[in-house]
Amino acid sequence: MAYTKIMPIRTSSHLQKAFEYIENPDKTTEKVYVSSYLCNSRTAVEDFREIQRLARNGGNNYAQHIIQSFSTEDKITPEKALEIGEELIRRMFPEHQYVIAVHNQPQR
Repeated sequence: MAYTKIMPIRTSSHLQKAFEYIENPDKTTEKVYVSSYLCNSRTAVEDFREIQRLARNGGNNYAQHIIQSFSTEDKITPEKALEIGEELIRRMFPEHQYVIAVHNQPQR
């Protein structure tokens, strides 16, 4: 069964730290399982900051950090986890920019 947690990112420094964590090459199999939409994952921090600046809509969130975890019993491959994550984001935030990264657990 999947577990999903959503946390707001409200500051520019938190945005930077979140992307460093999300795209950590040690967790993402050297960034093999990273996907993005309406931004470049290499420049996502700057892209998200620019959108926040341009929007000027009074909102106080730069982004949402969504964590979705699967049980090993679910037998979800990294490719399938990425596909599920992309579908979740498209449904929750259609036409919004995103970066998704699958963190793999070490093989035991």
